[in-house]
Amino acid sequence: SWDYLIIFRALLLGELNGLNVNQLHYMLKDRFSYKYFVGLGSHGKIPNLNTLRKYRNKLIQSGCLEKMMEVFNNQLEAHGYILHNRKIVDPIAVRNPRKYLELRKI
Repeated sequence: SWDYLIIFRALLLGELNGLNVNQLHYMLKDRFSYKYFVGLGSHGKIPNLNTLRKYRNKLIQSGCLEKMMEVFNNQLEAHGYILHNRKIVDPIAVRNPRKYLELRKI
């Protein structure tokens, strides 16, 4: 059994980078930055492919994955960031100048 926060962070990385479950599993094995973000140690175990697939499929079937991503994006936007994802380069969060100025006026 895995901590739900670890699974959520892993699936979040997959969604942000446009990775399927196989690619996500490989990146978790290969990249220290992915392990660090997810909350796993450098030598720690990672969720196996079937675990990632099971959780992702359940979230998609229930419609929760899309809702979770919407909440995540809304939280970023509320703090003045825009998420540019699924691009050729790595996803990056940048300050939204208009939103930042609106927040400063409050």
